[in-house]
Amino acid sequence: MRLRNIPGSKELLLAASQLVLRADTAPKGRWQQYFADKGSKGKKLCLEIGCGRGRFANAMAKDFPELNIIGLEQYDSVLAKALPADPAAAPSNLAFLWLNAVALPNCFVPGELARIYLNFSDPWPKAKHAKRRLTHRNFLRQYADLLAPDGEIWLKTDNARLFAFSADSLLAAGWRLNDLDWDYPLQGAPDDRPTEYEMRFRRMNQPIYRLTARKSANNMVIQNNDRNNIIKENIFEVKPMQYLSTRGQVAEQNSAVAIRQGLAADGGLFVPCELPRFDYSWQELQTMSYQALAAKILSLFLTDYQPERLMEIVNASYGRNFASPKIAPLVKLADGLHILELWQGPTAAFKDMALQILPRLLTEAVCLQGDNREIAVLVATSGDTGKAALEGFKNVPGVQVICFYPHGGVSQAQYLQMSTTDGENTHVVAVEGNFDACQSGVKQIFADPAMQQRLNAAGKEFSSANSINWGRLCPQIVYYFWSYAELLRQNSLQPGESFNVVVPTGNFGNILAAYYAREMGLPIGHLICASNSNKVLADVLSTGVYDRRRDFVKTTSPSMDILISSNFERFYYAMTGGDTAKVRAAYADLAEKGCFEADAAAREKWQTLMSGGFADEERVAATIKKYFTEQHYALDPHTAVAVAVYEDYLAQSGDRRPVVAASTASPFKFGRAVLAALGELPANEAEDISETAILRQLSEVIGQPVHQALQGLDEKPVLHKQVAKPEQMPQVVCDLLNV
Repeated sequence: MRLRNIPGSKELLLAASQLVLRADTAPKGRWQQYFADKGSKGKKLCLEIGCGRGRFANAMAKDFPELNIIGLEQYDSVLAKALPADPAAAPSNLAFLWLNAVALPNCFVPGELARIYLNFSDPWPKAKHAKRRLTHRNFLRQYADLLAPDGEIWLKTDNARLFAFSADSLLAAGWRLNDLDWDYPLQGAPDDRPTEYEMRFRRMNQPIYRLTARKSANNMVIQNNDRNNIIKENIFEVKPMQYLSTRGQVAEQNSAVAIRQGLAADGGLFVPCELPRFDYSWQELQTMSYQALAAKILSLFLTDYQPERLMEIVNASYGRNFASPKIAPLVKLADGLHILELWQGPTAAFKDMALQILPRLLTEAVCLQGDNREIAVLVATSGDTGKAALEGFKNVPGVQVICFYPHGGVSQAQYLQMSTTDGENTHVVAVEGNFDACQSGVKQIFADPAMQQRLNAAGKEFSSANSINWGRLCPQIVYYFWSYAELLRQNSLQPGESFNVVVPTGNFGNILAAYYAREMGLPIGHLICASNSNKVLADVLSTGVYDRRRDFVKTTSPSMDILISSNFERFYYAMTGGDTAKVRAAYADLAEKGCFEADAAAREKWQTLMSGGFADEERVAATIKKYFTEQHYALDPHTAVAVAVYEDYLAQSGDRRPVVAASTASPFKFGRAVLAALGELPANEAEDISETAILRQLSEVIGQPVHQALQGLDEKPVLHKQVAKPEQMPQVVCDLLNV
């Protein structure tokens, strides 16, 4: 709206003092009596903030005598146009407030308003809309205070960005949204009238966006400085969440302890005592930003974290450190296949989705428990977790991070990413063996009482950054809800309709997060577990026998080159109904005999919701070439495994529901394998070409810029050169930590 200073406006408003009120003349707490004295029969007090030239307020007062309408406007030259020619002839149920909205508490008592109208229009759309401040959390607190318990906000706008921003702000502040409409029909609600600019935009055939919001019983801001007596600010009825071990031999712990310890003392993995429900509507889900959604879901599991602090952690973790503002964009390919790009973070792998937030969750857990022991984070990596953990924990005070990876068992890009990591608290060690040797070694260190005593004496303690740590796994649940919101926004399905998920996985954590999302109410129809040639997971899902006694195969998807999948233990615990004795027996057999046979009832249960498949190296290369040729989309080898396995599932089942494939790495992270699959790099020449040259060539072939995380790797100095045998890992840890 163009504002001009019109002479005489202030004098006109001052002359209409019975109709136009100021903060000092507003009948605070006596509004209904004010209107009754004017002859109004209205019973509900409704406020329009930013009434402009008054078309809406005047029409509402005229057509709905049961409502008492107040139009608030700051600018005198605008408000003067809202007055009727004879102010004395104005409807008895109409009044105006001439003031800035920040003065609302001076004009109303708590609970006095039945409805607040926010009619936002901007005929000259801006990237930063001035009206955004009216749905800032400070204003939302005021609205929650001034509205009656059953009061509502009615928001209507022609600006799509402003609508999305406002909806997200309301949800983040704990409001419930109803009647969301992305193409609101004229006077679609029974007691609504069009605004001036609404009609202008309707004549241009542009959509109008509308929602209503109702405050919840506990979305008021509660000040409480006692960290040990936190009152939850959230729209959910949240129970304190406790965690127990899959092996059942340690006491229940809160989330801060579970995250800080990483692995339970009995060798089991922490799991929530019960899974909460996601209670938002699918319409509400569509309006959430990734950050708001993450805060909502994490708050259900991390109930000992203060909500405002959790929101700060989320915002710091998911922002400009990701290449896409969507954090995890969903790309629609052919035949219902959608690719969830989880590699937009600072290390070009899906591990960033959890490892950008885990360091903050861990340091907050230390604060919540009130001691200052140094944390030694041990990481076993098949390639991607290592760099993501190193990047996340680099230079974090009070933390040392030690990363073990299989010597010669990662891609050249993965090796360079880890070995060139700087930071005063980062340590990288190659282990002579495969990933399972690294992971087993870390678990043995965790379980060694003598090692624990040495650390305690030095004022240190262990934690983990692998998905055995609940603080690493929990954030992964978020992006499956996000993928459903993206499907809805893309009109790939209707609210409530189910979809399938295919996940390439070696340690089972990524697909386990999808399972947890399903149990929380996300309408996932079928889960498809995709393995490479190391197909231990595909076999156990099919036969019920977990057998690691097989040859280990090095593949072009090294992050899945795993035979001992730690998170399958959590899944088996869930499938047995939480029978810790069965879990203990199974994993004792796995440790001693190298295999176990699952409980028959558990196997029958998982086969109703999940199936597994695998793709060998030839199939992976063919899939990469197929999708680049047909769709001009470059898959990395891990994602190609998922897509190939999904194709097999589709052919066998005929299940044509939309499917989301978790894309776990940028194709640039495995440039040699991608170029070879596309026929652009002879296999006998691959090892002789520098990583920079590989990345440059791949960029030219696929027409995409090199991922920012991988630029200039060859030019960085290698800082970590240590190599150790598996049996030397405990001493390496002691030496690096000086214990």
